[in-house]
Amino acid sequence: IRPSSDRLRETLFNWLQTDIFGARCLDLFAGSGVLGLEALSRGAEHIDSVDYDANVVRHLNSQFERFSIPSGQVYHMDYRDFLSHCEGGYDIVFIDPPFNQNMAQTASALLNTRDILRSQAIVYVETHREEALHEHRQHVLATHHAAIEERQTRRHEEDECCGGQHPRGIASID
Repeated sequence: IRPSSDRLRETLFNWLQTDIFGARCLDLFAGSGVLGLEALSRGAEHIDSVDYDANVVRHLNSQFERFSIPSGQVYHMDYRDFLSHCEGGYDIVFIDPPFNQNMAQTASALLNTRDILRSQAIVYVETHREEALHEHRQHVLATHHAAIEERQTRRHEEDECCGGQHPRGIASID
């Protein structure tokens, strides 16, 4: 599990502050679950957390029970299967997969295959800087008019920034 840094997470949710309240959210590759839990703590209506790793799913279920989260669901399944069968209607989607496995590209493409995103949905994708999402970004945008916030993750924490500025590698597409 490679959780997002506190500083990055704070910056992300500061950007989302006007969109998060009442949002239906999807956390693919949920890992530690911190993005979904943060979304709920900031006023999201619902979070679906998806991960393939059984240990991760057990941890997420225990966190949801520990904090008595009635507005969330944890799914133990492959992200492709989930995206192929989910009901959709998401306002915000977090895609933070293992790096260098093209999972972000595949997930982005699958968002386009069904009516998963609401109009004006926001898709946040965190990738390694060597991964490109340009092709799939255009497919999602063309179909759903979604805004994609893409952060090309750096190998070192010192490459991240703070102070309300967009870090290097962020592209906001409207």
